[in-house]
Amino acid sequence: VNLSAAGMVGVLVTALFTLRAGEREFDVALDAASISAAIFTVAAAATGFLTFVDAFNPALDAGPEFGSQLGRFLVETEVGRTWLITTVAGAALTVLTFAVRSWTATLFVAILAIAPLVPMGTQGHSGEEAFHHEAMTALILHIIAAAVWLGGLMLMILIRPLLDRDRMTSALERYSSIALAAFLVV
Repeated sequence: VNLSAAGMVGVLVTALFTLRAGEREFDVALDAASISAAIFTVAAAATGFLTFVDAFNPALDAGPEFGSQLGRFLVETEVGRTWLITTVAGAALTVLTFAVRSWTATLFVAILAIAPLVPMGTQGHSGEEAFHHEAMTALILHIIAAAVWLGGLMLMILIRPLLDRDRMTSALERYSSIALAAFLVV
């Protein structure tokens, strides 16, 4: 889930900051974000399902009892709702990343792409611990910054064959400022 989230969020943010819309490398970045969003959706659904199996140890069958247990898990438990929200958001982002090609629309999709990372960060700390909100906020910022850094690095590798030396140098210089900011947040 985390690597595909980085491919989704980091590629979009870095593409907006380092590339020009309408050029081939920008389209390659959007294609990479689209594929990452699809993988993110499948990985989130699988993680939610495996979390359900681990927590409830149900008898796996196609009967109505299994489906009702899974439905209750997804709707009535916090961790189930978290994975359900993450999966649905990933599915919506998969469609949006395939659909958009302009800079402004990509900006809105990049902002929306950050949203599914928030529920993932809320699972990391128990609600009874002292400084729960601070720890949760720090984890969410950590996840977002790491996704931007790693996704940007993935994008630099993807666009390297498409750019000449000067344009790649310019893209790397722009990415370096994002990477530094992400490193400081992490």
